[in-house]
Amino acid sequence: MYTGKSINVITGEVTDVALTKNEIDAIHAMPEPTPQPRRIDARRLRLALLQLGLLDDIESAITSLGAAAKIEWEYAISIQEDNLLCVAITTQLGLDVDAIFTLAGSLL
Repeated sequence: MYTGKSINVITGEVTDVALTKNEIDAIHAMPEPTPQPRRIDARRLRLALLQLGLLDDIESAITSLGAAAKIEWEYAISIQEDNLLCVAITTQLGLDVDAIFTLAGSLL
């Protein structure tokens, strides 16, 4: 017999529960959760780009993409790392999105 833990979310009480082999196998067969793309507020992203010396290059690239890209860049409250504009710019400039978002996430 296999056992697992059950936690009562109201009381916090932890109890052992019996699990069958099929239940254990089903738990192990569950896919890993898909990581969600990071979302960072525009202020911290711009500060990270400034710190990396990339802000002017990014803004020039955005201007070259036209009015819609410029509006999105200027008025977005937050930017998600898989956003089409973000992907287009970082690909165009050969930048490391992960490094930029990691730095931005570390800023206060």
